Amino acid sequence: MHRFFNGLLSIVLTASLIFFSFQTLDAETLALNEYNCQSTDSYQNIINIILIDRTTALNDKSNLSLQNGIKSIIMSSDIHGRLQILEVGQNDFTADSVADYCLDEYTTNKQKKVESNAFNKTLAAILEKFGLYHKIEFDDSIDIERIDRINKYRDNIFRQLKVYLSHQKSNTSATSIISLISQCYHHYSLGKKTFNLFIFSDMLDSQISTLLKSNDIKTNGDSYKELAVSQAKLMKDSFGIVSDIKNVNIVVWGLGRSDINSNAKLTLEQYHSLNIFWKTFFTNFFNDPTIILGEYMPEIHSIFKSTPHGFGTSQNY
Repeated sequence: MHRFFNGLLSIVLTASLIFFSFQTLDAETLALNEYNCQSTDSYQNIINIILIDRTTALNDKSNLSLQNGIKSIIMSSDIHGRLQILEVGQNDFTADSVADYCLDEYTTNKQKKVESNAFNKTLAAILEKFGLYHKIEFDDSIDIERIDRINKYRDNIFRQLKVYLSHQKSNTSATSIISLISQCYHHYSLGKKTFNLFIFSDMLDSQISTLLKSNDIKTNGDSYKELAVSQAKLMKDSFGIVSDIKNVNIVVWGLGRSDINSNAKLTLEQYHSLNIFWKTFFTNFFNDPTIILGEYMPEIHSIFKSTPHGFGTSQNY
């Protein structure tokens, strides 16, 4: 436990080959972040976590999928609030802190004003459906400079992360990702109203991997459901977690890879069993979560539209 939190709270890069720290941003990035994003409602109420798992070797295709997924998260106008980036550590129970950012909301004052009552919300929804929302006349002018500043800030974040990701992670034989997810929730959800967790991983936790490869246990859906339910209960009991956050969104990409080597894939039966386990685990661990699992990161805006409350908007506060 102590090892995990020591790794989780350390604000240092895990790769010794990197010669700069994400916590010491370049002058341009610091200047772009001078608008006090941390005082906003979004930062106080929304936590976005990107958990990167490179304990299984990645080929070029998987590396590209990882980078494209992270870019789509960071550059999405639907994602705002606190952004914590973690990577599964060398020890199978640790996650190292890569960076901690604040993503300001793209929504301008004029948009908040028009959506301030039920009538205007309905009107805005109708106009958006027909592609006319942007033609509404508002009292406040669009703050182009502010939006441009946010875009540049987010682009700087991704460019620095891309450098970090270009250095190969040392592989480990086992990963306790069940425990890591549970501890992330326990540590970061306190006081938040929205918990968004983005995971790049093959999701082959040590116990699941053993079950997939076992010749003694029939790999049917019930086996994985039973394991998932028991693990969810164990994690809740271990950390004293009460899943009371009403807006939980889980997005996993990178699924389908085998831990045999960087080019190996799971069989269709294994892939199906893995989906059964994680959907069951997330459903039993969190309170009514939105769950998306797949090989690639889906289009963020489509996820945002499909969730009951989006990825955290001002209407939730």
